[in-house]
Amino acid sequence: MKHILREIRYFTSFDDEKLEELSKICMMKKLSIGEILFYEGDEPEYIYYLTKGYLRILKKQANLKQVYIHTMSPGMLIAEVTMFEDIKYPATTEAMIDCEVLMINKKAFMENFFGNVNLLQSIIKSLSMKVTYLMNSLEVETSIGTDLKIAKFIINHEETIGNIKHKDIAYELNTTSETVSRILKKFAESELLSKTNPIIIKNLHGLKVLCN
Repeated sequence: MKHILREIRYFTSFDDEKLEELSKICMMKKLSIGEILFYEGDEPEYIYYLTKGYLRILKKQANLKQVYIHTMSPGMLIAEVTMFEDIKYPATTEAMIDCEVLMINKKAFMENFFGNVNLLQSIIKSLSMKVTYLMNSLEVETSIGTDLKIAKFIINHEETIGNIKHKDIAYELNTTSETVSRILKKFAESELLSKTNPIIIKNLHGLKVLCN
């Protein structure tokens, strides 16, 4: 466990003694695709650090529909906000592919390590980056239509778009698979795409013009 902790940027200021102490309150957990790490509203027993795979963050709306918020990639802390606020987990976290996460006992971590200034600065920076991402996502969500969201998504995932399923695009853009398929068909009819399933770009410049 120590060699894993030593490679995590949040703990670079820890000496061997501190790493050994930290390792005693940590464990690794594997998740299969579709498995839930924790649900919105659960009591926060752990802080998590994603070491492998991708996690999808989902938030309930008033109608109980779950809305995609963000994708977590390796090297990111998860649920660190619960260290600063006396709240339950604010969202549901689901494995998009097979994942591995480091689980850190929240209570013991706060009692024994939360006074480290370098650690706190790193965690606050992590939270700040997430707030910035959320603000950008909200701006996109409220300012453009679904057609443009899908066009932007295709452009932003140009290299891998052929491997991304319609349902995953729908998840990330908070729409339905049927809507994604319909809009992709329209793009194909306009000769922006060569194929829609898998998605093959025919006119990247045209997609960019559409977005502008």
